[in-house]
Amino acid sequence: MRYAIPMQQSMVEALKDRNARYLKVSIIHAGSQVDIFPLKFQCSASTDFQKWTIILKNRGEYVEGLFAGESVVVLFSHDRQSWVQMFTGYVSPQGMSRTFGFVTDDVVSMELVDLTRSKGVKRYPSKAVYAGLKVCDPSDPDNSILHRLASQMGITALDVSAIPHVKDIVELGDNTVWNELKLLRDAYAAAMYFDHLGRLRFRSFLDADWTGWESEWTFVADPSVAVGEKASGVLGKIKPTYNEVSCTRATGKVDVYVHRSTRTIFRDTTEWNADLGQCHIEIAPGATYPGTGVASLNYQDPDTGEEYPYATDVQAPGIGQNDLYDIAYSGGSLELVSFNGSTPDTAQEPGASQIILRNAGSQTCIVTKLTIRGKPFVLEATQEVQETDASVIDETDHVDVEVDGKYAASAVQLDMTLARLVAKGKIRTRHFELQSTFLPHVQRGMGCTLVLPGGESVACEIATYAHKVVGNTLATARTDVVLDEITAFIPVYNPSIVNGKPGTVVPKKGEQGDPGEDAYQIQILSEQGTTFRMGQEFTTTMHARVWQGSEEITDLFSDSDFRWTRTSSDTHADEVWNSAHYSTGSKSLVITQEDVVGRSNFFCELLRERSS
Repeated sequence: MRYAIPMQQSMVEALKDRNARYLKVSIIHAGSQVDIFPLKFQCSASTDFQKWTIILKNRGEYVEGLFAGESVVVLFSHDRQSWVQMFTGYVSPQGMSRTFGFVTDDVVSMELVDLTRSKGVKRYPSKAVYAGLKVCDPSDPDNSILHRLASQMGITALDVSAIPHVKDIVELGDNTVWNELKLLRDAYAAAMYFDHLGRLRFRSFLDADWTGWESEWTFVADPSVAVGEKASGVLGKIKPTYNEVSCTRATGKVDVYVHRSTRTIFRDTTEWNADLGQCHIEIAPGATYPGTGVASLNYQDPDTGEEYPYATDVQAPGIGQNDLYDIAYSGGSLELVSFNGSTPDTAQEPGASQIILRNAGSQTCIVTKLTIRGKPFVLEATQEVQETDASVIDETDHVDVEVDGKYAASAVQLDMTLARLVAKGKIRTRHFELQSTFLPHVQRGMGCTLVLPGGESVACEIATYAHKVVGNTLATARTDVVLDEITAFIPVYNPSIVNGKPGTVVPKKGEQGDPGEDAYQIQILSEQGTTFRMGQEFTTTMHARVWQGSEEITDLFSDSDFRWTRTSSDTHADEVWNSAHYSTGSKSLVITQEDVVGRSNFFCELLRERSS
């Protein structure tokens, strides 16, 4: 995947010329554009946000507090004619700060912040229930969870790809929009931040067009290696360290709902007459039901009492003087005043309808039937999925990570995320800190290659970066980067399903069982590990083992009971690979570098249950 800021070739070539550097800060103030050309600046881009500090001499034109909250962009040029945008955001609420004395220099500074520091991140979404929406669909933003959430922060520009997974039901209203977006990010192991154009960037390995890692820049620390076209030399020393193991066991829960057909989702039983099958509610002439306020009609099965936590396609009730109507009455003249937000007096609740009725007649009205119809959701199960690094033997040695499954489309999808977390987190990759010449195009997540002294090439991605001027001219501008080593890891799926029917290899809908008693687990062991460096030749054999609770039952199955499949960034190649491997089953699978396309995921499916 590409992350770098696009630049013209002439600008890329000019990066090596330290004197061909111009920086412009453009602020929209009072409807006009104000351009500032600072010689001193600092920029810090952390995992979640980016901040700039601009410093310049004041000649009487700037005062403290100026430009507070104004829109701003930072641009770079090599010739003062072609400009490329590096940052989009706002001047901090403090505006300009000023330092001056009677004989000392008059200096002003200001901080520029991205949208993570805007008021939008504090907004709470409207109370709502999203049903049957895709996680991300740029072609249909009205039916895309990501787009709907972003719009409630005032964000209309996004850098996203389609994530075709569908979420059955999700409720909003108790969390800020930004925190809801973070939950969505975590459920899909996505990178999320505001890019150079101010767009919300959301990139997940589950994107429909995900292509995995690719190198967009080379950092050369070996003096014997020529610095190529899209490359820069490392200034000074490199500081390598090893990242700690971040995850050996990942757990998450996902609620599984069933969406039922249209039916009665509420029936009033006030003074219920079982013989007649009628309720009895009296409303005096000119009075309203339920008297004062509104009636909240909680959804449930009228026969069994089973609660319906959500419902869609809730119908406005018809009113008449026989049982063919949703609301039946005699005497007076009953009318519907408000229902589920038809006026500001009522609102649609997640698991209830609000209603106000009025007797507009001169006689007492007796309601004998009050029902609501819609399509209810029923919570079938809460499935807990766990991925574990099988090489960790001692329980106390595990590094646990819990993922909130609120936005997980299914237990299968959640397991893919958990497997990825374990596959990445169980190994100690290298972490490099270095300094380079000024690189205005870098972005978080950008793939790059680091050539170490001695010639070793390491595949990395930029975790964080910082720009700064170390002198009094842009010629001394530098970029500090923090690189994380990238490995060609292979997630191996060993789901532990707490709530699943016997025989499930990947989670599926089922009645809740006691943890460990009837849940099947497939454990896949790789003889040579599951992480291999880019370009490295390797061969490893994966062995599938089947467990039911604490009992290994692998020997109860034959080779023909197992099927292996692969997913990667190349869908066509996956189809070819799967066609060649799916027809012949086996408890083991030999993998070489020829079987891997970037970051490839291998699944083992069990085709039958054990013999009773």
